[in-house]
Amino acid sequence: IAARKEYEIGLKFVSKGDFAQAAEHFQQAISLYPEYLAARNDLGAQYLKLKRLDEAEKLFHDVLEADPKNFNAKFNLGLVRIERKNYLDAISELKQAIAIDSTRPVASLWLGFALLESGDLVSAEMVLTRALVMGGSECVAAHYHLARIYLARGDKSGALREVRAY
Repeated sequence: IAARKEYEIGLKFVSKGDFAQAAEHFQQAISLYPEYLAARNDLGAQYLKLKRLDEAEKLFHDVLEADPKNFNAKFNLGLVRIERKNYLDAISELKQAIAIDSTRPVASLWLGFALLESGDLVSAEMVLTRALVMGGSECVAAHYHLARIYLARGDKSGALREVRAY
């Protein structure tokens, strides 16, 4: 119960955008209950936001060791790869996350971004369009990335249409 309380305090700090305070409470929850996977994942997510990538990555691996089908940890590991500009590994991690739970459009948004950065414009366009259809306003950034694709192809009117939608 004490671990859950610390975890819930951590979530309140996340909602306020205080990632360092949130991390402290998630860490406290883990020290009280080491098997608390949600706290481990969320601590990793705060470290990711704080650019503490090695620590974040280790926490996501810890979660996946205990629960190989954990969508959040797999997704977050993909984000670590994107932060490191390791787009091919990011694509692999994000595809695995989507295989675990295909109903989460933000994973498709980031997969589309990684595909775009890796130079696979055809796949990026398909995945980003799917993210928009599934996620709507949650995935509005897909318009920006689609505009980048259209511009790269020389389709200025398509790019302009996407920028306006963005």
